[in-house]
Amino acid sequence: RPMKRQATLVRAARRILDQRDDVRFVLVGRNATAQDLRGDVATLIAELGLDGKVFQMHTGGVAQVLAGLDVAVNCSQGEGLSNAIMEAMAAGVPVVASASGGNPDLVTDGQTGLTFELDNEEQLADRIVTLLRDPALGRRLADNALRRLRAEMSPDIVVDRFDAFYRDIAQPSRVVADALA
Repeated sequence: RPMKRQATLVRAARRILDQRDDVRFVLVGRNATAQDLRGDVATLIAELGLDGKVFQMHTGGVAQVLAGLDVAVNCSQGEGLSNAIMEAMAAGVPVVASASGGNPDLVTDGQTGLTFELDNEEQLADRIVTLLRDPALGRRLADNALRRLRAEMSPDIVVDRFDAFYRDIAQPSRVVADALA
């Protein structure tokens, strides 16, 4: 979908590859619209001379893809709680995400990952290079993210929170109860 902003990563890839040639980029996902977004991205990849450095793929094997990454990136605009970010966090992969939509609810800059301003490919490139140059930082961020997922988003905790929420709203409020009395 256009909100995924894959072109931002492709442009950041060009900036990174101008500095170092040992990096490859993988865009994962399927085209979910009638518009040929994969074709648009392929055209941009070719225009920027990134053939053989940036790959597009659709896969159901998320775990296998994550196992091969040094950094996971989410460039989305206006996404809620991103499954892709949570999957990367759960796999122990450091995340760089746009500071847009629900991404900052998952990625706290400098604590559970790194963030960048939406569509700012220069800042995105800088964040990715930072993690590539400092794997210890990436491990620290990924460890913090995994701890946060376990503490706040495990299935048991989420079920308990939903249960408490629905029990709370199912009870008439004091204001309503007083008004009815």
